[in-house]
Amino acid sequence: MNSPAHEKTLEAWIFYAISGASGRSPASMRDIQLVADGINHAVPTERELQVAISFLIGAGLVERTGRLLRLTAGGQTLFDAARSSTAFETWANLSRQLKELGGATPIGERF
Repeated sequence: MNSPAHEKTLEAWIFYAISGASGRSPASMRDIQLVADGINHAVPTERELQVAISFLIGAGLVERTGRLLRLTAGGQTLFDAARSSTAFETWANLSRQLKELGGATPIGERF
């Protein structure tokens, strides 16, 4: 059985960061990277962002407005369902939900 740390995925990390960065208005890549660093104590690479954002847009969870990103209504609903009392639990919940949609790139996988 995998530990909760192994259950976390790239897509969930970036989705969580987009949610945090775009709370009141769409977020820039830099804002998303800053929030992602706060969640995982690591800055996602350009490639990691591309992979995760492509999946999230394709799944209808995130939308792009010019160079800015934000959650769609469906993305917000998924995030609200995953929200927990701790960031760790929220991230794990998001990972489980996104795996069901086909997003399951392990953190640290090299591209």
